Amino acid sequence: MKRTLHSKENTMKTRLASRLAFAALVGLTLVSTRLDAVEVNIDFEDGAGREGQPIGAFYAPYGVTFSNAVWLTAAMINTTTPDHWISGSVALGAQHGCDVNRPWIFPGVTNPIVLWFDPPVFLVSLEVYDVGTNGARIRAFSADGAAGGGTDTVVGPDAGPGNGPYTLSVAGTGIGRVELNQPFYAGNTDGISFDNLSFHTSSDSIVIGGPVTNPASGHVYYLLQTNSWHACEQVAIGLGGHLATVNDEAEQNWIFSTFGSFGGVPRYLWIGLSDYQVEGTFVWADGDASTYRHWNDGEPNNHTSDTSNQDFTLIYPPNNSRAGRWNDASGRAANNACGVVEVVPGPASQIAIRQAVEISWTTQTTNRYQVQWASQVNSNAWFNLGAPVQGTGANGGVFDTTREGSQRYYRVITLPQ
Repeated sequence: MKRTLHSKENTMKTRLASRLAFAALVGLTLVSTRLDAVEVNIDFEDGAGREGQPIGAFYAPYGVTFSNAVWLTAAMINTTTPDHWISGSVALGAQHGCDVNRPWIFPGVTNPIVLWFDPPVFLVSLEVYDVGTNGARIRAFSADGAAGGGTDTVVGPDAGPGNGPYTLSVAGTGIGRVELNQPFYAGNTDGISFDNLSFHTSSDSIVIGGPVTNPASGHVYYLLQTNSWHACEQVAIGLGGHLATVNDEAEQNWIFSTFGSFGGVPRYLWIGLSDYQVEGTFVWADGDASTYRHWNDGEPNNHTSDTSNQDFTLIYPPNNSRAGRWNDASGRAANNACGVVEVVPGPASQIAIRQAVEISWTTQTTNRYQVQWASQVNSNAWFNLGAPVQGTGANGGVFDTTREGSQRYYRVITLPQ
């Protein structure tokens, strides 16, 4: 199974780490630290044993739902050369298409496969196999449903059976919907299949609070802008931590009092507890074995009224009748929950404060000077300390460390012009 999220480490981790390190050093509160992107990859291998079934909201916790889409296996397409059709054992196909016998490989212009993104994204790409004469197109729409959310791309016709994979991609600001179809459909001889979906969330995952240190543990916390549980967890990893693990009532109370009304706004809060890997088995994102729970009455109940399992834990805000209690939720951005990130600092470095000496003398603008040192005042072995110094008419100054611990003598010589 592969439903991975990974950050663009060079652009996110390095840039963000330097900002946060500086902020922690000088005691700043970061009001709006933007991250470049969070990338989500889905290879549809979760569909093993579900072939032909609608995908629907299965991947909603990752920010995407599907219409007119089913899990597709090679045997549903072509039993003689299945390796030409998908990269793994399961791919993406249409639920209703242009051919009554095999609709899943013939998504038409009027019955395309549709992907809905929440929150909107700015880049979508996937692989398409066996394009043939019917071609393959990805078409983007903005979050409000209007066409033109990005630049459409088309491959084919006549890419040839057995060829591929080809990459379809679309980029734009605020893509809320994508359609996949065969733009040149003229018969059922060339079906297509899609695999290895990748999309990048827009840069709205931001740090809106922190770093804040919990005095009881010394751990550092951040508050993230509202987003899906998985997107927040990936940002947390980029910060060097995970969504928060709650070990006891004291930590629960501190998190709730610190972030529940952050900035004067009541906030739902994501924490790191989930059972999306094994239904009914709740584990912490950082692997901690903490058994502390603060569920609301009747929770967790895995209520499915929102068409997807409730696998992720949030804390109710102060203005809710269940304030501070935990609830299992679907994990989508639509839950309007902010992520609480916990970072366990590494061992502190040893810091040594040492004295230094300053060698100072009056300079003339026409002269250049060199400071030298020796271990004995009457020594013939004098060593340069730093580079030559150009006179300015004021006092010149050069510092030397006492780190070596040995006694030193200094002199300043005037260099020939």
